[in-house]
Amino acid sequence: MRRMSLAVVVLLSVVVAFTVQSAPAASTGILKVVTPGVVVELKTGDKPTDKPLAIPNGKDVPLPVGVYKLAAITCYAQAPGKGAKPEMWSIKSLGPFGKLQTIDVQEGATTTVEAGGPFVLKAMVSGPVKASAGAPPQVYAAPRITVTSPKGTLAAPAAPGGKMILVSLAIVGKAGESYNSGTIMKGMTQAPAPQLRILDEKGTVLQQANFEYG
Repeated sequence: MRRMSLAVVVLLSVVVAFTVQSAPAASTGILKVVTPGVVVELKTGDKPTDKPLAIPNGKDVPLPVGVYKLAAITCYAQAPGKGAKPEMWSIKSLGPFGKLQTIDVQEGATTTVEAGGPFVLKAMVSGPVKASAGAPPQVYAAPRITVTSPKGTLAAPAAPGGKMILVSLAIVGKAGESYNSGTIMKGMTQAPAPQLRILDEKGTVLQQANFEYG
């Protein structure tokens, strides 16, 4: 009886060892964010409760092979503060993500991600519908604009024919990703809205006002 029990234990050990050794290893690749100060967040599911996976910059992060979608990109930068402690600024993109709409992690390879600055600011000027309802809004030639900080939108009354136009700013990163102008933060505080000036050909200020969120 004792010999039989010992034989059964040995047999089970052999079966377990064989099962562990023969299990196929999951294929993995490396994802690396190479832009300093940039953190990307990958979607882990389609449910609102699915917590995204944060990938910090400068680290080789092993991931299962597959195609991933971004949930967000956050860019951080430090600036001199009033005291000895520097101030942390940040801006966040919730999409669209330009060239980073999908990220392909391949087996045994390192996939690099570049995002963030230098940023490009694009002024967009659009007017109200002149034709029938449902027609696209008329777009005017962009005036000369001086902006002291990249945020928000402004309804400016200096439109052709006395109509209202909407002047807005698009903030675009190096991968073509768009950043939400309302997410510029100074520490934990939302940065103040910028100012906008419309100049004539001689440089005379025709219109000046603050941008507004929303």
